[in-house]
Amino acid sequence: ETFIYVERLRANYALGKYFLQVDMSHLQQFDEGLYNNLIDNPVKFLPLLEDGAKEVLDFTTNKKDLHDIQVQLIGFDRHSTLRGLGSQDISKLVNIPGIIIGASRV
Repeated sequence: ETFIYVERLRANYALGKYFLQVDMSHLQQFDEGLYNNLIDNPVKFLPLLEDGAKEVLDFTTNKKDLHDIQVQLIGFDRHSTLRGLGSQDISKLVNIPGIIIGASRV
């Protein structure tokens, strides 16, 4: 049995890339409850995924002082537009196609 995300995580980390792209459709197939929780409360559940990725690295490598891992979600099929956002979308995971030209902390 192949664990694609463990292998990708280890390969990225070895190259100094401290992120892991997770396909949302894989997450939905693996654990529908976690998938829904991530959509409904990403502030709580995304850090749990990132902590889990770091724990996997800690378990599978001999490295000390591991870097934090950023989990990047891809393949999220619930698209919206800025004009289509409403109060029901506050604090939820949304996907708005476009190009980011600037970013700041709120």
